[in-house]
Formats: sequence, C-alpha cells, structure tokens
Amino acid sequence: MTRGGARRVTQSARLAPPLVPRPSRGLVAHRGRGLVARPSRSIVRDAAGGRLLGSVVALLLLLLVGAAAVRPSPAAAAPPPDVAARAWAVVDARTGVFIGGEDAHVSLPMASTTKVMTALVVLREVRDLGTVMTVPDAVERVPFGTLDLVPGTRYTCDELLWALLIESANDAAVTLAVNVAGSEAAFVRMMNAEARRLGLDGTHYENSHGIDAEGHYSTVRDMCELGRVAMAGARFASYVRHRTHPFTFAETGERVTLRSHNDFLSAFAWADGVKTGETVGARFCLIASGAPRGERLVAALLGAVSSERRAEDAGAIIQWGAARYTEWTMPAPGSVVALVWGPGGRRDLPLALVAGEAGASLPPGVEPWASVDRSLQFRSPLAPGAGLAFVTWRAGQRRLGTGVAYGSAGYVTTAAGDDTP
Repeated sequence: MTRGGARRVTQSARLAPPLVPRPSRGLVAHRGRGLVARPSRSIVRDAAGGRLLGSVVALLLLLLVGAAAVRPSPAAAAPPPDVAARAWAVVDARTGVFIGGEDAHVSLPMASTTKVMTALVVLREVRDLGTVMTVPDAVERVPFGTLDLVPGTRYTCDELLWALLIESANDAAVTLAVNVAGSEAAFVRMMNAEARRLGLDGTHYENSHGIDAEGHYSTVRDMCELGRVAMAGARFASYVRHRTHPFTFAETGERVTLRSHNDFLSAFAWADGVKTGETVGARFCLIASGAPRGERLVAALLGAVSSERRAEDAGAIIQWGAARYTEWTMPAPGSVVALVWGPGGRRDLPLALVAGEAGASLPPGVEPWASVDRSLQFRSPLAPGAGLAFVTWRAGQRRLGTGVAYGSAGYVTTAAGDDTP
C-alpha cells in the first residue's frame, strides 16, 4: 500500500499471510507479499514493553487449537498433456482463472456445444419448466440431428431441455428458440447479447443448434467461461450430469430413451458434465466439467480427431489442471498477521494470530490475502492495553477462513514504517 493509503485503518486492510521466517527484526516489510515474521519475543509484548501480554498469549496458544502453516507450493507441474485437437483450454470453475491451453483465443466452429448457450438463455427466460411449448413449422427446415418432432405437437420446456442437452436434438433447439423469442433469429440475437454480457469476445452465433454456418464460431477460452457459468446454475447442471433420460413422443405416446454422446461422463468417475458437439467443419468438440481432487475445473476442446480421443483428452486436461493447484492452510499461531498503531504513540506493534483453522486448494496464480476489520476489534480484559481482532482470509471473492489475533488495542496499519495515522 502507498504511504498515503495507510490511514488509521480501512474497513478491510489487505494483508498477505506471513512468509518463511528470516533472521532479522521481528517484522520485515516484503514487497508485494505483506509481512514476514520471525520468532521473536517482540511479537508478544504490549505497548509498554511489559511481559504480561506475552504470558497471556502463551497461555492462549496452549489452550486454543491453531492452524497449520502455509504449505510450500507443489513441485514444478508436469508439462501439459498431448492433446489431439485444434485448440484446448482449462479453467478453475469457481473463479474462471485460466490454468492452461493451446490456441485458446482462436475462433473456430463449435458444433452442438452451442446448445449450452441455448439452454442458458432458455433457463434465464423461463421460470416454470412445466411451461408447455408448441413445435413450430420451422423444425422441418432443420436438415439433420433431430428427433423428428411433429409441428403442432406440444411438450413441456423441461422435456425439450432433456432432448436438447442429452440427445442434442436440433429440432428441440429450434422449438425452444421460437417459443421463447418468437423466432429463431430473435432468439439468436438474445444468445449474442448474452455472449457480450459474459465477455465472450471470440464468440458469435448464427443459429440455436450449432450446425456449421459462416459467422458461427467460438474459442475454447470462451467455451470454458460459458461452461463454468452454466454449471454454476443448479437447473442446468441437473441435466448435463446424466447420460440417459426417458422421453415420450406427444403424437404417438411412444416412449424412448434419450442417449448422450458424452463418453467423458462414463470414462471418469469425477466427471459431471457438460456437452459434446460434432459436425464436418467443427470435427469433435466438447465442454467438460469435473472435480478429480475436490475443486471443479472446466475444460474445452475444439477440433478433436475422434469422439474417443475427445473424452480421453478432456480427462487428461482436467487432471493436469487439478495437479497444478496449491494447498493452502492458515498460518500457525504466533504468526504476525497485521501491524497495530498502539497506545501512547507506539507504532508497528505486531498483531499475532492466536487460533483458527482453515484450508483450501487454490488454482495457480491465486494467492490468499487477509483482512482485519477495525469494527471487530475490542479491548481484552486479560491484559491492560491488549485487544483481540478477527482476521479473515480470502482468495478473490472466496472466503477461506477466519482466525483470532491478539496484540495491542490500537489501530491496524498495513506495513512497518507507514506514516502516522
């Protein structure tokens, strides 16, 4: 933080967790990484230099369960897998952090992975999935990939979404589009508007189903973002985790089983979605989601060489990405998590963690940070001039855990040597 930014305290002073101790003063300012602490009696002395505060902290450390230290980063990650596709990418599903890929921003045809956006727009516009929709005459102009839905017959939105996302029925896509927007062209405009809203700058739609068309394209980076947004919705995710679903034709009452083309779902026990695609121009495409080590990742491939290799490569990509995560745990008790402007004009007094326990698996490039909320500080009756504060660790918008810190009852600053507040 700049010198001008160190006022008495902001409501959330951004602080990095302590790093490896070094043989120096009790506190060292470390560029870009917050404070470095070393074992020192100074971290448990009060503003007057007495030993009462140190005794209290020592007692609390014996009574309260602390957290493990921050674990070191994993060993150098293995190289990316050999992927037989025109382009691929993988991201963290929670944050959208890009983990790796090849030609991730090259626009290519994406076939029926288009239907992820189709379903996303439908689910945004239709609250009641029991809404009845009529099959339009426009389905007769769809050249292939259909269930042979008969114009004039009626299905619920739920039934059509199963046909769209499991069987990948192109006539189901057109039926949904026309019933939601009045025409497929109007619905495609909604799809492109949603793409712009999501920041999918390398994506443009010309139809609702994904049949090859000039001006119909996406990038694997955009497809990962689309997939993670869609999978964050419980209604969407409830469809794409399945490989089969029953379907009844309205005009005849015939019952059939819809079957997914997504071999990825059966190839990996941890897989949970999302959608395949295949055309002459696009070859084999896939958006894939899964959590092999607890944290969900989303991968995308365009132009794979076969359906079998598509599923195999998607699993390899996600497993490679998951292996690059870093295990994080809250700093150990006694670690300095902030500096306090203490009573009597004393400055840079340490605020040391007493207790707390939390851990998380973080994608590469994401580092936790700690905030001390001034409004949560209060004086402790255990020692004169002492205070407690809650410290919260976050990574982006994700809350990782909260601990209790102990030190002088003063104002929190952000680094050693800041100007007087």
